Amino acid sequence: MIRTTYFSALANGYDEPAPESKVLAVVRRDLPDWAEELVDRHVPTLAPPDDLLDSYKKVEEAADRDGHEEPRRVAWKSVDFEARFHEYLEKGPTQQVLEAVEQEAAQRAVWLVCWEASDRWCHRRLLRQRLQDARTVTFSTDVSLPPKENEYPGHRVDEVACDPGEHELVDGPAPYTKVCVNCGYGLGTLVDVLGHDPRRSGSEIR
Repeated sequence: MIRTTYFSALANGYDEPAPESKVLAVVRRDLPDWAEELVDRHVPTLAPPDDLLDSYKKVEEAADRDGHEEPRRVAWKSVDFEARFHEYLEKGPTQQVLEAVEQEAAQRAVWLVCWEASDRWCHRRLLRQRLQDARTVTFSTDVSLPPKENEYPGHRVDEVACDPGEHELVDGPAPYTKVCVNCGYGLGTLVDVLGHDPRRSGSEIR
C-alpha cells in the first residue's frame, strides 16, 4: 500500500507509520539531519529532475510576486509539470527504482515523504497514483482472488487501507461479497472497522 505525507507531519506526530512500514524521502536535495532521522531511505531519483523543479520554482515565485492567489497552481500549469514528470518517470533508471518500490509495496506499507503539506500541486501525488495504478493492474488479472486482509502483517488497518473515496469494489471470492481491488479489504471491514462506505462515497463499483 502506498501512503504519502510531509516531513512536518512526521516530526509533529500527525502521521505515524507503523514500525514495519518503509518510509522514503522523495526529494531532490540533501536532507537536514532531523529529517533524515524520520525516514528509512532518501530516494532522490523519485523527485522531480532539477530542470523541472527549477522552472516550477521560478514561475511560482514570479506568480507570488504578482499577487496570484494560487502561485503553485499557476506554476504547475505553466511548466506542464504533470506531463513532464510522467515523462521523467518513464526513463530507464527511474523506472527501475519505481519497480523496486512497487515490489516493496507488495510486502508492506510504503510512505512517500516530501516537504509540501498539500499534495495537490506536488509530485508525490503523481508518484502515488503511478504506483497504485501498477498494483491495480497486477490485482486485476484475477479479481476473484483479491489480496488477503493479512497481506501486511503487523500493520494497522487504517494504514494499509485506501483513503476514503479511493476504493474500487469488485466481486470477492465468496458469493455476494465485495472487496477493494486496491487495498484488498472486504466491504465489511471498510464499513465496520474504518467507517468507509464506498457505496455512498462515489467510489467505483464493478
